[in-house]
Amino acid sequence: MTSPKKEISPAKTRYVPVRLTEELYMVLSNDAATAGLSKGEYIRKLIVNSHPVLRPEIVFNDSRILNALRDIGKISGTMSKAQRNILIEEAL
Repeated sequence: MTSPKKEISPAKTRYVPVRLTEELYMVLSNDAATAGLSKGEYIRKLIVNSHPVLRPEIVFNDSRILNALRDIGKISGTMSKAQRNILIEEAL
């Protein structure tokens, strides 16, 4: 079974230069980056009333959370090494 063909959007043939204040440009840049879109794609979505979903950046500024995440990473590495050793021993 084949997947349906992806819809090809029409070619973009019009150019609209826009002047913004530094503040508005920063708002546009931040919102577009948060939504994971280019500034142009973000504006196009706003024009067609398809409000982009903003994905907030997750910041861990609590040292306890950072330490817990670091410990999880260490445990994961240790488990990977143990699994690799088990597979090597089984192969012998």
